Amino acid sequence: MTKPLAIDLFCGHCRAPINGRSDKKYCNPRCAQRHKNGRKTMPFERKCLVCYANILIANPSDANRKYCSQKCAKKSHAKGIGIWNKLHPERIGHYRAQRVKKNADLWKEQARSERRRILELLGGRCIVCSVDNPHWLHVDYIPTTRGEMHRHPRTLKFTREHPELFRILCANHHYELTLTGKIEGTEIVQ
Repeated sequence: MTKPLAIDLFCGHCRAPINGRSDKKYCNPRCAQRHKNGRKTMPFERKCLVCYANILIANPSDANRKYCSQKCAKKSHAKGIGIWNKLHPERIGHYRAQRVKKNADLWKEQARSERRRILELLGGRCIVCSVDNPHWLHVDYIPTTRGEMHRHPRTLKFTREHPELFRILCANHHYELTLTGKIEGTEIVQ
């Protein structure tokens, strides 16, 4: 009995090169099964399940793609979670209670993490005296909210979108600005 010759071939499904026996038709069992089940041979295009944009399926690593981008995948996932939440409102209360039991400081940690990222985004030091101790720093909203009905949003998202509306001051300079309306020795006024 003679062995088949070792030659270079291409997979019958994904068109990847196969090095090995001449009687081998597919690069791996998964490609063989996909071909047997009648899946399209690669490359081919598929529609995104969210925005209906074309997705090029070029190789086996793309074969299970359903979405054109991470944004569409998140949108689809969020929609599914929203539907589940509406169908199971009693479970949501249970899950939230369990989460707090497991980690009582969850919300504190999240707020501290967000504050730390806001400080990093805005430079991490007082613009007057360059103090960089995060415990002494305040994030000041430049167009004040005096006389306004609501305060400005204090979220990381809002700060990222509008960094020009914020500045970092140490506690002393922030109190001086709040009480007197200006910081002595600088051009900073409220």
